[in-house]
Amino acid sequence: MRVEVMEFALGCDISTVSLLLVNQLFQTCVYTVAQASRRVGEGCT
Repeated sequence: MRVEVMEFALGCDISTVSLLLVNQLFQTCVYTVAQASRRVGEGCT
């Protein structure tokens, strides 16, 4: 299984990999902001 994943990753375009990384970072950032705003919302009520 891991070998197939490695071969797939090596076969990927650099642009595709960077796009996935950016997407991952974006999702993490959005999640963090959502968690923070939720805490602020709870603190205000």
